[in-house]
Formats: sequence, structure tokens, C-alpha cells
Amino acid sequence: VYEIGGETTGPTIIATVDYAPINSNGTLGAWTATTSLPTATEYATSVVYNGYVYEIGGTTTAVTATVDYAPINSNGTLGAWTATTSLPAATQAATSVVYNGYVYEIGGYTTAATATVDYEYIDNGNVDPVSIILNGTDIGNPGIGGISNLSGIRVKYSGFTIACIAPSAPGYVNLIPPELGTPYSLKLTSDGCGHTYNLGTYIWVHIHLDDSQTATYPDINGNHTTITGFQIFYHPASINRLRGGATFNNGGSLQSLDAPPSTTQ
Repeated sequence: VYEIGGETTGPTIIATVDYAPINSNGTLGAWTATTSLPTATEYATSVVYNGYVYEIGGTTTAVTATVDYAPINSNGTLGAWTATTSLPAATQAATSVVYNGYVYEIGGYTTAATATVDYEYIDNGNVDPVSIILNGTDIGNPGIGGISNLSGIRVKYSGFTIACIAPSAPGYVNLIPPELGTPYSLKLTSDGCGHTYNLGTYIWVHIHLDDSQTATYPDINGNHTTITGFQIFYHPASINRLRGGATFNNGGSLQSLDAPPSTTQ
């Protein structure tokens, strides 16, 4: 259980965040301080969803529309708070709920009591991409091509995170025989905001085909390399893993984190 911000004697608005473990008999363990809010805030509302805690609106030196969120670590502590999409209007003393990937802020007080209900989609789906498999046909001479003299197929990729919409530095995969049907490793080294980690919410993939050294003349249907599809395998971010290293699948069965195929590079 987490107590977030508020007001002490004085009165003094505080940024303190404390948490306590919930024992099996319902009692609480000792309270411990964890990562404080970026700004002292009272009359905010808070929700927890998918390994993150959200603090919504409230009052600092004035009513605010700020929404901050922080990851919940496996030991109960909080990671760094980060600002995300603000409320449409500065609001305090509202109530909030989450359901099926959406957060709702209900009522509260702006310049007067309000009946407004706002909602926002929560997307904290950062994952760890580990490999890609291409499907298709390669009727040329695998391993001979115009790209780095390694292959007629090359993969270029970049990632985007929920905290940074700029793409990561591009990564490249030079495929060697067999190019198709074989897993090749991916590694996002950073995002476009200077953070170094192998995480992304979205991944952009560019597949370059070069048959200049392999195709026969004339270039007709069935006489060239084709890509019919590809699969990207990934692990969940560590903060979304269950104890023991497993994940849920469709809310039902537990899945191992070793489900992605082994990589060849």
C-alpha cells in the first residue's frame, strides 16, 4: 500500500511517498519512504496499473493538470517519476479508476466543482525485442549480394519507447545462409532521447532486398527473392515480470520468459 503526497501540520504540502507491505493476515508491515514526487502535491488521485503507479492532478502552489507515473520495482520501491500526458484541465480532489488499459478521472474541482469525466489509454508496453525471423523465398545464391557482400537481404530497425517518440539509433542485421526461417538477434541500444536500454513500445523494420548479384534474366514472377512475412520475438520488460520469471498469456496461463527462439548471432 502506498501513501502519496498530501499535507502535514503547518500546513505543509509534501512530496513524500511511503509504502508498507500487506501481510497475509491483512495487517501492514513497517512503513518505508521511497522515491518522492517531483513536486509537493495534495488532493491528487492515484491509481496502479500493470506495474506502474500514477499520480493525477491535485494541488501544488495551484491546482494542476500534471500526471506523473513511476515503475513499481519488485521489492516494492518506486523508480523515478516521469511526467506523461496532462489532464485536459487542472483538477483536484477527483477520483480515478483503471479498467482494461484505460484510466478514468471522475469529477473533482477545477475553478468550481465539476461533473467532467476524462479518460486516457495507458500504454506502458515497453518490451525487450530479442530476435526476428523472415519468411519467404530466396531463389538466388544465398550469401551473395550487393549489401556488404554478405547477403541479398538486409534488415534495418529502430525502436520507440513510451517516454520518447524519437527513434533509436538504427540497428542492422546482415543475414547469412540460411537467411529465411532462421532467428537473428535484435538489440535496441538506445532511444532517441539518450536513454541506453534494450526496450521499445514500437519497432520499425526496413527490409532491403538486393538480387543484383543473384537473379537471372529476365526478371519475371518467381525469379526473385520475396518476403512473405516476418516475426519479431520479445521478452516483457523486467518490471512487468512475475516472481519466478513468468508472464501471463491472455490473463490465463503462465508463460516462460524463454519462449523466444534462440538467436544465431
